[in-house]
Amino acid sequence: MGVGYGGLCRIIDSYFKQVKSYCLVDLAPVLKLAQKYLNHFQITTALSYQTSDALNPEQKYDLVISNYAFTELRREIQYIYLEKVILNSCKGYITYNYIDLKDFNFYSIDELIEIIPNLKVYKEIESTHPEDRILVW
Repeated sequence: MGVGYGGLCRIIDSYFKQVKSYCLVDLAPVLKLAQKYLNHFQITTALSYQTSDALNPEQKYDLVISNYAFTELRREIQYIYLEKVILNSCKGYITYNYIDLKDFNFYSIDELIEIIPNLKVYKEIESTHPEDRILVW
């Protein structure tokens, strides 16, 4: 979730050959950028590009990764990702970027602990904000 330009996807494909498929989830323009970048390489992993609207709520995932993106969304969008991706993932990693914008009404870490089974929270080393955390399950 939150694919940037696709660099993490390329690294995972390069080093973890056992990964059979990789679903990139973001806004359509961001997905186009990632696809354009990834098309320059011989990616052996089967790639799919999905917006939140196109996600299948029945799809299961082995691992979800979000470096900041999930925590930079408004609550109503976070809810969609929780329901369609995070709660359908066996394992996950989220870099939790604390942003104090009341109108975004983010899910707090305490709320996410209640929602995501087996969630563990760690302090981020070399944090840019004292409330930033690493979330894993």
